Amino acid sequence: MDKMENAFEDLRQGNQTVREYKEEFNRLKRFSAKHLSEAEQVRKFMKGLRLDLKNRCSIRKYDSLLDLVETAAGQELGFQEEQKLSKGFQAKTGKGDSSKRSWATANATPGEYAKNLTCFKCNQRGHLKKDCTVGNFPRGVQPRAVQPVRATCFRCGQNGHIARNCMVPLQGHQQERGQNREQLQLPPPPVGQAARPRVNVVGEHGGVEPITGSVLVGGVAAHTFFDTGATHSFVSPTLTKCWTFKGVFVSRAKEIETAGDERVKYTGVYEEVPIVLEGVEMLGNLVKMELNHYEVILGMDWLTKHRAVLDCPRARVHIPRTEGKLVFQGIKRNSGISIISMLQAEELLEKGAEAYLATITMNEKESTPVLSTIPVVAEYEDVFEPLTGPPPHRGDAFTIELEPGTAPISKAPYRLATAEMAELKNQLEDLAEKGFIRPSSSPWGAPVLFVKKKDGSFRLCIDYQGLNKVTIKNPYPLPRIDELLDQLQGASWFSKIDLASGYHQIPIAEKDVRKTAFRTCYGHYEFVVMPFGLTNAPSAFMKLMNNVFRDYLDKCVIVFIDDILIYSKSKREHELHLRVVMDKLREQKL
Repeated sequence: MDKMENAFEDLRQGNQTVREYKEEFNRLKRFSAKHLSEAEQVRKFMKGLRLDLKNRCSIRKYDSLLDLVETAAGQELGFQEEQKLSKGFQAKTGKGDSSKRSWATANATPGEYAKNLTCFKCNQRGHLKKDCTVGNFPRGVQPRAVQPVRATCFRCGQNGHIARNCMVPLQGHQQERGQNREQLQLPPPPVGQAARPRVNVVGEHGGVEPITGSVLVGGVAAHTFFDTGATHSFVSPTLTKCWTFKGVFVSRAKEIETAGDERVKYTGVYEEVPIVLEGVEMLGNLVKMELNHYEVILGMDWLTKHRAVLDCPRARVHIPRTEGKLVFQGIKRNSGISIISMLQAEELLEKGAEAYLATITMNEKESTPVLSTIPVVAEYEDVFEPLTGPPPHRGDAFTIELEPGTAPISKAPYRLATAEMAELKNQLEDLAEKGFIRPSSSPWGAPVLFVKKKDGSFRLCIDYQGLNKVTIKNPYPLPRIDELLDQLQGASWFSKIDLASGYHQIPIAEKDVRKTAFRTCYGHYEFVVMPFGLTNAPSAFMKLMNNVFRDYLDKCVIVFIDDILIYSKSKREHELHLRVVMDKLREQKL
């Protein structure tokens, strides 16, 4: 993967056509470490184009990669046509032997070379097509005879040619610069002053991610920044206090100029400090100065001394050595998470890549309001106290009607984890203490299981699938959610009440208690209150709630099983409605 990613980063057109380059671009871009937007693809493709095409195509903006490809392909076709015309013209004019022409050109003076230039537009010598004026005149106006362009070369100072066509060797350029400057009467170059040490990063850096990493400096791991904008290298005083290296400190009271043209004083320099990259020690001089975000900054003095080359896209530092190139991998920050297939992951693991298994647990922390701080509700704190015993006798106890001829159903207990076993024991003791369950000798028996609730706790559930299959279903209907929500039109004040352990507030008819029996490794028990998991439990509880709030339904209260919503049009009206509901809950001991 890293090899293909590097191939994409280094991709250039080279000798390929634009179409071939596009196919290779599309093949390799899927290996990019991040998803490339359309604009990023355009910039990357433009960067890899040949220089002649890039110069032609970079004069405008492109909305898509396809737009750029079509433009580049058109320019490429134009170049090919020009080459064909150029070859045809040379064949027509019958030039001499190429070797002779090359010799003649090489030995020609700059002025003679310019005279030999031929325009492909007017066939006149002494200028190029781009400088030709033929055809640029209004119809009926005859152009004058084309005169050779009298250009001046900035390399040799001669007239009749430009620097790129100059035949003066580069080796003699430095010797002749003074003479040419006098001939051209150019002003002397400005005399520079001694440069003040400069550092780019003291505070925060810009939007471009720098090359940073952990480097052993003075025997201590340091957060290090490789900065080509800093003339010197720097170390934070807090790091020097931890050094095991006892080096030479030279006191110097000077100033450092930052990128914001601010001047910061420093006290001295540590000389020949050991800096270890990939196990190789390389010495450097570090200026002692306060740094905000890094402990060490390695500037151009250290980078130049060790001939370091920075590979910014890959966050790498390359240092050539006689034993072989040293490559230091810095911290590479990706803008997003790359998704790979399992096959790719297996290949990476086989190559020795590190893998980490991480699990994510969602823990939603909701602040529970204190009852004493809620208006009206604070007057009914007894209603919100947890259940401590079985519910009072109600008119309609829960019954379980079975299909005729049904025999008792019993299943073996499910296997539970160690943590679930401990939770089961605790919940059985709690249910028995409250009087919700009792020991049983019933021939019925269902296994138990746990369901994880939103708050992370476990709810004990009985698997009554066998019992539910032979139970006659209760036809009592549950309300439609959309019809309930229609009742809220015009309301602006709301309060919601969720009944805790709602099902356990309905007793079971004595004749049906034995049918709720369940088996555990801690014994055989049966419910005396309605448990979770029975097929008719929601309908039975809905019937109870409708009976309790019958006078207020569709006026100020809507109920869905154990959820109660009180709604009103004004605050004063809402306080009245809330008191009515709380009085009913207190009366029914719900």
